[in-house]
Amino acid sequence: MDLKSLARGIGHRGASGLRLNGTVARQLALEIIEGRLQPGEILPNEATLAEVLKVSRTALRESMRTLIAKGFISSKPRIGATVNARHMWSILDPDVLEWCMEIAPNPEMITALFEMRRMIEPATVRLAAARYDAADEREMRRALETMKSSDNSEDRLEADIAFHGACITAAHNAALIALVPALTATLRWSVTLKVRSSFDMFDKSLQKQEDVMLAILQRDGVAAEKLSGALIEESHADTLTILTRMEHPGQAR
Repeated sequence: MDLKSLARGIGHRGASGLRLNGTVARQLALEIIEGRLQPGEILPNEATLAEVLKVSRTALRESMRTLIAKGFISSKPRIGATVNARHMWSILDPDVLEWCMEIAPNPEMITALFEMRRMIEPATVRLAAARYDAADEREMRRALETMKSSDNSEDRLEADIAFHGACITAAHNAALIALVPALTATLRWSVTLKVRSSFDMFDKSLQKQEDVMLAILQRDGVAAEKLSGALIEESHADTLTILTRMEHPGQAR
């Protein structure tokens, strides 16, 4: 391992922040995601790595535990910490999703995440149509109204995420509700792209989100399921379009 290159990579991301806000784990994870640290590579010992990163050994230990829990590295006696292959990462962990999107969003990963949503969300809103209560209805309506009325992109983003969360929560299924953080991380990235790319693209999906909500409130689970699936397919296509524009800025819109 080239420690100077590692130090430069970390420094490029803001080494001074490591000591201040505890982002050692994030910085090392980004190095792994970006490929600066390759699968099978053995990290330096604790003392050396702490010196390179200019952090305390206590902070480093905490960060290594985080990386182990999230699947980025494995630790074995007499060997030390070894970088894991991508398939071992906890890809549905909200932090892991956020870090991956920050460094290397790609069509394959985007498609995998939307396929997951396509399998989960339509069936969930069908349950929601049968199980929602008055509190669920208030949350759905509140989020939708904020999306309609706000001109602030961040408010729209948070409201969009809240709307999807409310629809899932309305199913009153503890196992599905446990998936909300992972789905939220996926949504946050795709909705951010849409809001920043074009309010028109965001507004295009707004009416369809309202249609999903109305189907839920009418207790029409079949319609809610169908509308949700169509909305996800459209969002998937929009997200891939935006990624293409980012990669090829001169491409005609």
